[in-house]
Amino acid sequence: MILQVVADESYAVGREQHTVAIGGWLTTVELMESFCRSWATVLNNYHVDYFHFCEFADKRHKVFAKTIYDDLTDEQRESFLYELALVACELGVPVGGCDTFNGTKTAKAKAIFRAYMALFEEIKIAHNRWFGQDRTVEFIFDENDNPEWKHPLEDALSRCKRNGYPFKDRAFKNDTDFLPLQAADLRIYAVRQNAERYFKAGRQSGSPKILDVILDKNHYSGNNWQFTAEMWQMAMREMIAHSKQWKSNNPSQTYYPHKHWPPFFNEPKIN
Repeated sequence: MILQVVADESYAVGREQHTVAIGGWLTTVELMESFCRSWATVLNNYHVDYFHFCEFADKRHKVFAKTIYDDLTDEQRESFLYELALVACELGVPVGGCDTFNGTKTAKAKAIFRAYMALFEEIKIAHNRWFGQDRTVEFIFDENDNPEWKHPLEDALSRCKRNGYPFKDRAFKNDTDFLPLQAADLRIYAVRQNAERYFKAGRQSGSPKILDVILDKNHYSGNNWQFTAEMWQMAMREMIAHSKQWKSNNPSQTYYPHKHWPPFFNEPKIN
């Protein structure tokens, strides 16, 4: 069986440091086919043609003069995002890499290279734990002609192949047309936001938010993958409902599932 990775990149400019993140999902053709049907249903239900997190997040139109999400209320936007996440989390194993830099173009190139290497290392680990060592991995990246991204990708991929990683071909597709890349965009935007907080806090991990918990269902480091899709959806919808009730009583605070809804996370996981 040939495995596939769908991956996108995310980049943010900070005051003192800049953050790059690259990643998405380790998956199979069969999982992608099922995912595409479910993802398209969510898009149709909310009357939008595609999902692009950068555009979705620009509620105040700092970048985009108009977006396809402008007609959604705040409640609809939150529901839309969580519905997409509940579909994306079944696409496969989430994988990603990130790094930070400040200043020069050379520093940026090195950070992007390190982020790709971190991504490839996660893929190798997830590949061995989930699928065994007899399957090769192909890559589908979002289209990007910027040499600042393409050259580090080729360098990192070549190094991994020389070191025996089971990596094969790579291709580029348009994320507007190829739906799994929209799920990669969703995943890596969230990863990059967490990376910004992580580096700003002196490399101290913070508590995951609702979106992080949903998307990390099948992460190779945990065991939530043992939940069926139906069981996970039920648990996550209960968590989302609890968050709305909690936030109505604490409107100025941030909801952290592990802290504010501990019953699920304290229960023994399924054997």
